[in-house]
Amino acid sequence: MIQVTQRFASKKIVLTGASSGLGQAIANQLAEEGADLILIARRKTVLEEMVNRYTHEYHSNSTFYSCDLADETAVSQLIAYLTQLPTVDYMINCAGYGRFDFYSQLQTTDTKNLFMVNTLSPIAISKAMASKMSQQGFGHIVNICSQAAKIATPKTTTYSASKAALYQYSNALRLELEQSVSNVLVTTINPGPIKTPFFEHADREGNYLTNLGNFVLEPDDVAKKTVNALISYKREVNQPRLMAFASKLYNLFPTFGDWLIVHFFDKK
Repeated sequence: MIQVTQRFASKKIVLTGASSGLGQAIANQLAEEGADLILIARRKTVLEEMVNRYTHEYHSNSTFYSCDLADETAVSQLIAYLTQLPTVDYMINCAGYGRFDFYSQLQTTDTKNLFMVNTLSPIAISKAMASKMSQQGFGHIVNICSQAAKIATPKTTTYSASKAALYQYSNALRLELEQSVSNVLVTTINPGPIKTPFFEHADREGNYLTNLGNFVLEPDDVAKKTVNALISYKREVNQPRLMAFASKLYNLFPTFGDWLIVHFFDKK
């Protein structure tokens, strides 16, 4: 059996988007550190394999719940399930996807589906978990947003808008929970591009990650910073540093920021 640390021993952690990419990397690290996970994604077979592996390797009491976050009825059923749990220590909304196309190429159904997965579902889950955690007297909500929430680039109209909405919802939710003295924390994780299957759908031409070069993040690195933020509370985590700096610069000098985006950050 693998020797594990116990920072999250017996902690109940709910994680959406758990079956691949950043979500799976976060799940792997939390399981290794003793967490009892509730893994949420569409792919039941993958989730079942993950739970079985965690049980065998770490003696984890993890489980899974198959759910399509683009389905409003399914999300309502998921929330009903989560609110009936005895306790939830951490809620991590990691599920999301992108679509890189010019505004004129996006259909209304594309926009609706993307907002449902990236914005409306995590907002609904965050709302329910904020109430539950306030009642139990503790908890921590983590929403995976994006640097796109702070700096929009060409061919990300809907994606940037969906992540910006979740980012600002999280900020306002944090302030409301602080005022209620509920001991419920809210963190946003704002990564730049990560080397995950996300881009198999988002970038159909397949050139974006190659064009970005050293700007591309590794999922395990982002997962490590996310997991650490659960212990050493951070209001938000921004990666990579150059993009985080650029977002601050953009707020101060938006016209110059537009020039930088077109000449340096637009790699699609």
